Amino acid sequence: MFPGIVAARVRAGAEYLVNLANDSWVGDDQFSAMTFDMVTLRAVEQRRPVVRVSTSGPSGVIDVHGRPVLRSGTAMQAVLDGTVTPTRGLTLYARIGDAFALACAAAVAVALVRRARA
Repeated sequence: MFPGIVAARVRAGAEYLVNLANDSWVGDDQFSAMTFDMVTLRAVEQRRPVVRVSTSGPSGVIDVHGRPVLRSGTAMQAVLDGTVTPTRGLTLYARIGDAFALACAAAVAVALVRRARA
């Protein structure tokens, strides 16, 4: 769920990601699905497959394009059997993180200041 931590792991050599989760405390399947979606973003950002294992689901395997290859339901016991192919290389996001977003925010701030002065 934390992109900075995940990017640091990938820069350190991680070839796939594992997400261990206990979603039973959230109390609503909707929130468990949201956390699954957040983990999917990490797969896309880092171009790494993700294995997500949750005590109350959904668990699954997500490919490097963010597509769930395998996915269990919520609040159920399941065994998923799949293959994960480790990947290497760094995405732009892994290299620079949120620097692009910060540069965009700075450009907007500069534009707003210039417009206010005009």
